[in-house]
Amino acid sequence: MSAYRKNFLVGLTVLASLAALGWMVLQFGDAPARLFARPQIPILIRTPRAEGLASGSAIQFRGVTVGKVSSLRFSDDRSEVLINANVDREPPLPGNVQAIIRSPSVLGSGSIISLDVQGPFQGQLEAGQELIGRFAGGLASMLPPEFAELATDLRQTSQQIRESHLVPDIDRAVKAAEIQIIKLGEVLDSVQGLVGDEKLRGDLRQAIANFRATAENTNRASGKLDKIAADATTTLAEARVTLGKAGTQIDALGTQIGQRLAQASTLLESLDAIARKINAGEGTAGKVVNDPKLYQSLVASAAELQLAIKDLRRLVQQWEQEGVYFKLSK
Repeated sequence: MSAYRKNFLVGLTVLASLAALGWMVLQFGDAPARLFARPQIPILIRTPRAEGLASGSAIQFRGVTVGKVSSLRFSDDRSEVLINANVDREPPLPGNVQAIIRSPSVLGSGSIISLDVQGPFQGQLEAGQELIGRFAGGLASMLPPEFAELATDLRQTSQQIRESHLVPDIDRAVKAAEIQIIKLGEVLDSVQGLVGDEKLRGDLRQAIANFRATAENTNRASGKLDKIAADATTTLAEARVTLGKAGTQIDALGTQIGQRLAQASTLLESLDAIARKINAGEGTAGKVVNDPKLYQSLVASAAELQLAIKDLRRLVQQWEQEGVYFKLSK
């Protein structure tokens, strides 16, 4: 056999051996790894869409990889995608899980399957169990579940607001409040116009001045009456034995006069305090200052009080000039 033929047969044998080795690697390449891998169980996932999934895509439970996708195929009517997958047997997964297809990155094209628990843990995931899957790819899949719950609550709240017709009620309430505010502004303008009336201010200042003058006159008259009462008391003490009932009546009259003068002084002090508050813009007088009856009543009261003081002054002058006469019984 020539050397050329020997070399040709050797090369052909090497090529055949390499082809056989490659086929064996493809068929049994993961066999050693399976010997040391965790025991797994097969499951079937039905989903309308499976974008980004392929053989070998990860299956996670609460962020931990628990399995991989083995194959994908269409259903007989091509309305669903059937995903064959293997998941770890230990620790056992809950039986009430739902398969959600998510994109782990906005920029990445691949997807993973996330097993989410629906409510509290119930049972265990069995071999061959079918799971219902749904696609939640895109940015929404990267947001926490609380955002989805918040969006649902907001949608329900918005629907309840629309059904309860709250917005039209608020609009009507705002319009009614606007009308009341306009009316309040008109009232305040009227009060401001009344308070800003110079004639009314002048009348009030004059009435206050009259009150003060009346108070001063009453205080002076009160001092004179106190002196007269003291003199009368001395005279009555000297004539108490002979006067009897007349002295008792005079004492009662003096007591009544003192009480009335004290009441008048208290009233005038209260009126003076009220006048100062009105002049300073305090109290509730601003609410009734537009009532003309108040001014007329104050002027009439001041006039009557001045007449009473004049009568009392004439009586005091008469007593000072003529004295006080008493008729003694025999």
